[in-house]
Amino acid sequence: MDKVDTSFLKNQHFINAENYKVEKEYDLAIIEYEKCLVQYPSEDMLLRFIDRVKRLGGRKHDVSYLDKPFNGAVFTPEDYEILSSSFSDANHSFIKNQREKIQNKLLSMLPYILKYCRDNSFDLHPHWNEKYITSLLYPCKYNNFNVNWIGIRLGKTKHEIDQFSLPGNYNSENEYGFQRHGCFQYTLYNESFWVGIFHAIPTNAIDRYYLKQELIKQNFKDELRKLFYSISDKGYYFNIGENSYNLSSSNKNDVIEYYKTHDKDGVYCTIGMKILPNDDRLKKENIISTINKTISELYPLFCKIVKRYY
Repeated sequence: MDKVDTSFLKNQHFINAENYKVEKEYDLAIIEYEKCLVQYPSEDMLLRFIDRVKRLGGRKHDVSYLDKPFNGAVFTPEDYEILSSSFSDANHSFIKNQREKIQNKLLSMLPYILKYCRDNSFDLHPHWNEKYITSLLYPCKYNNFNVNWIGIRLGKTKHEIDQFSLPGNYNSENEYGFQRHGCFQYTLYNESFWVGIFHAIPTNAIDRYYLKQELIKQNFKDELRKLFYSISDKGYYFNIGENSYNLSSSNKNDVIEYYKTHDKDGVYCTIGMKILPNDDRLKKENIISTINKTISELYPLFCKIVKRYY
């Protein structure tokens, strides 16, 4: 077998000397490439392989599924890869184009999801400004200069957000906008698709304060426990910061204490499920019904833990 000419790699723009140990990673990639020449016969596949080598260097689990096509799936291996740490803080044109592909896929589902919500009287709405229906596609201070997920939120109306900004309530739209309120969210991450309730962001989360006030009432706690019990066989996780509570296996009597113990300013709070890339639920014929089913199952809980303004 002829020796492979890999000199072109040294000039690839994605190799950033400020962020990576270029020479070490470069040498490792070449060694592995020459071992796997039959599997990676083209320059394009080699570039993807080198990126995977970089990512695997910082992980303790296998992500080999990213090299495999997902037959019939909405999202491709490239969609997941572009949200990895190798690309999340960059904004080159090819990266922006790939993010836009993800955005368009998410947006294409939205009319069907909104129709389902209307047909079932689920009072959920996307952001009123079309520019913000999806999360931002470029690194900036609002996403900590990392685009490591792209998603769509469905929650309160502009009227409700405006009501919250009336005298007597917090009055800064910039500080207490749509993203400060609880919502449903469907999102693509580097390794999975996530759908569920996004209850609180780390700072100034409106519905965090609301829920803590309501939990003082015993009848509210009893009703909330019943709602958690009603979804106990659905495969959802209650995640607060680094803590994860499996609602399918944990003692539901402890769910309130779990929340009160772990939820605080500075952490995210979500209730939902993570779906891996090769799951049949992410196939083109299934993904919208997967999202709609989640909304249907979690909507009563959403209504209990999120304050509405009518």
